[in-house]
Amino acid sequence: MIFFLLLLTGCIEPLEVDIKQDDVRLVVNGLISDEPGPYTVMLTQTQTVPYTPQSIPREDGATLFIADDLGNTTSLYQTTPGVYQTQPDFQGQIGRTYTLHITTSKGEKYVSAPETLQAVPDIENINYEVEKRIALDEENRPSDVYWLNASIDTKDESGQKNYYRWEYEAVYQIDTQPWDYCEPNPLGTACIPKPKSCCSTCWVTIYNDAISIHNDWLVNGNELKKQFITKLPVNNQVFNSRVHLEVKQFSISEAAYDYWNILKTQVNDVSSIQSPPPAFVSGNISSVDNAAKKPLGFFSASAVKKKSIFISTKELGVSLRPLIYPDDCRVIDNSTAIRPFYW
Repeated sequence: MIFFLLLLTGCIEPLEVDIKQDDVRLVVNGLISDEPGPYTVMLTQTQTVPYTPQSIPREDGATLFIADDLGNTTSLYQTTPGVYQTQPDFQGQIGRTYTLHITTSKGEKYVSAPETLQAVPDIENINYEVEKRIALDEENRPSDVYWLNASIDTKDESGQKNYYRWEYEAVYQIDTQPWDYCEPNPLGTACIPKPKSCCSTCWVTIYNDAISIHNDWLVNGNELKKQFITKLPVNNQVFNSRVHLEVKQFSISEAAYDYWNILKTQVNDVSSIQSPPPAFVSGNISSVDNAAKKPLGFFSASAVKKKSIFISTKELGVSLRPLIYPDDCRVIDNSTAIRPFYW
């Protein structure tokens, strides 16, 4: 048996993967809706690996316009490298079909497939429930941890194929103690008190970090109940006082659903050798001059409905210790000391 195990381990060899680095593609990310504009289209380029988000090259100096099925056009202007916006007075209309046209600074032309802006039903309710789990600490001791699972209810329209996508944004208030701030002592003794004058109250944003989509194949014309949106950790930082949760519901085309579904599979199903191999995720953008040079990304049109709620810590039924955070609350990622208008 020992000989057999040694034989198995001896057969393991590292696999050197030769990743093609010179195939640079345009990446398009854009959405127009029936909400007031302006709308943003971002143009970047594929990057060699390894990379960081800060190193991703932007497609600078391109010319963009959006045309509808009535022959109307609107131009986009560049705000920062690779970021283009529509004119402020342009707003998508339900029932209209839109096409994005791109000409890069090198003269390369691209066009999106037509996208029809379809209506979307209201979000009827935002639901949440607290789930208790058992986790192990650094010393493998079990302890209770809690998560808040958020979902929505909506009414599907009957007699047609419907495809949905959801995004969320959670904002929580945090109260810290900047007056207790101290710096490490180079001598290794107690830290040196250096109180800060600001700031003790901040609002921190948790942005959408998952792909949430659904089709109505099984619920056509019926209530779509408890569609999962996200989960939030129930701890004394996020639920320092209360959380504002906003959910956006989009109507998307079948092509957009297929695109997001493939992306979701690629992102989520990479945990074992049984997972499907990574594949080229084709969007709805094509090259006018070179069909073989297929860009990445998607340009979509969608109606949007929003709903938001406040979730108070007192409503969760979980006992949390007071937060000890002796620093300026603005050092926390995605935080601001400016109170949101809805707070």
